[in-house]
Amino acid sequence: MKKIVFIHLYNDFSGAPKVLSDVIKIIKKKRIKYDILTSKNYFGFLSQFKNIKNVFYKRSNNKFFTLFFYLYTQVLLFLICIKYKNQNVLFYINTMQPCGGALAGKLIDKKVIYHIHETSFYSELYKFMLKKIINLTASTVIYVSTYLKFKEKFKIRNVVIDNFVKNQKKNKNIYKKKFNILMICSLKQYKGVYEFFKIAKELENYKKIDFNLVLNADNKEISKFFGDFKITNNVKIYSKQKNTKKFYKYAKIVLNLSDEKKWIETSGLTILEAMSFGVPTIGPRIGGPNNIIINDVNGYKISSKNILKISKTIINLYSN
Repeated sequence: MKKIVFIHLYNDFSGAPKVLSDVIKIIKKKRIKYDILTSKNYFGFLSQFKNIKNVFYKRSNNKFFTLFFYLYTQVLLFLICIKYKNQNVLFYINTMQPCGGALAGKLIDKKVIYHIHETSFYSELYKFMLKKIINLTASTVIYVSTYLKFKEKFKIRNVVIDNFVKNQKKNKNIYKKKFNILMICSLKQYKGVYEFFKIAKELENYKKIDFNLVLNADNKEISKFFGDFKITNNVKIYSKQKNTKKFYKYAKIVLNLSDEKKWIETSGLTILEAMSFGVPTIGPRIGGPNNIIINDVNGYKISSKNILKISKTIINLYSN
């Protein structure tokens, strides 16, 4: 039976490794053999599995160091994947970035599948090179949304498998709690963390409205990121969480404040998760969320830069 070699650069609690973990769970149920090549991180969605082969990968605030670490990791991935030459394997590349594994797969004549989640990159040249490698090496590209398929348009077999979450049971005590506004995201400025604080500041006088921010980062990273930034008393910040269900259960509204000019949400996993708990969302007007959110039905599509409109929408929902 063919073995699947899953390749993902950074194992954390963000959307891409979460979706991949769901894929691996299905593979396990079907008793298909697999290996996972990913970074050495014991606190991420992929950490629950066996058969993990750790590959060096590190991020840095210095873009030159980041580039060096990235290229070094691709060389390591290439050398590791070459060793599968005499095995009956398929390479399953998660996100556009682990190109070293894809190039090795092409060289040793193994099938390569890409599961693509992203469209936004800091460098268009970097993205151009990654897309060239995908067109060269992959037999199939899986997209997390129809939006992403039409956005990227690879010249090979294209399949859309929308991200989804199972329906969850609502907490019966949800309406007895405070009016909690929730956002779960990576610790990146383009994810709208500062806009979140601005909205909280606007609604500071509403004593029954609380703001919970769950970040995919540890306490040290959070402290360093915000430094002396003044945070209002109606905001609580939480570090990375293995299980976010408890936050969704007590949320009244979930926000996705990604900057539409800097980061396009191709799927909007936190929006889907919120809806599975029956929680309305406020999210971007473009990308995947545009196909999920229906104004005045399950949420509102509002630019994260329109702080006043988002604040008024929250007040309206709180009052109604």
